Amino acid sequence: MKKMTLILILLFASILTTACANKAEDKTTVANDKEVFYTGGYFNLHEDVESLENLANLVVKGKVLGTTVEWRDPAIEPDETDDEYSNPGGEIDHTKLIFTVHKVKVDHSYKGDIEKGDIIEVKQIGGEIGNTIMIDEDVSYLEKDKEYILFLETLDDSPANLLNPFQGSYEYENGKIISNPNNTITIKLETLEKLE
Repeated sequence: MKKMTLILILLFASILTTACANKAEDKTTVANDKEVFYTGGYFNLHEDVESLENLANLVVKGKVLGTTVEWRDPAIEPDETDDEYSNPGGEIDHTKLIFTVHKVKVDHSYKGDIEKGDIIEVKQIGGEIGNTIMIDEDVSYLEKDKEYILFLETLDDSPANLLNPFQGSYEYENGKIISNPNNTITIKLETLEKLE
């Protein structure tokens, strides 16, 4: 169902982009005749740091070493279960999307099976490959050489996901934790250290 919603959103964005192509200042023209897709998703906003901590299976502080952009298939094979939510049945959509994948060197692990010095991959939807740009206006991309506190969901055979675009990452600069402007949750290192 989530895949179908994402595909419908992408289809609508494609139609909207095409319909607006004749306007002089539309985003497609500004992008130098590149094909632009707008995407968006549904995600849970959390009320407090405890709900973030409970949902994340990995919480780390780390520095972004580098970034790549690649086509990836976000589909997850269903569990072998009779639960309709986990395995709703039907065809799995293997449409590839553009993801920005960051290599992060872990400086401190607050939760999860990871050690200081380990390098993990974290993905965010969107980016640019060739003549195609995929944009999610909710995403603030991690930046090279910056440090972050990350609340992550890990998956087998895939880079980790931020819990959501607003509350999954906090910039860490000069001992201060800076949250996304759309995030009402503030965190302190003392709170994270209690997870260990």
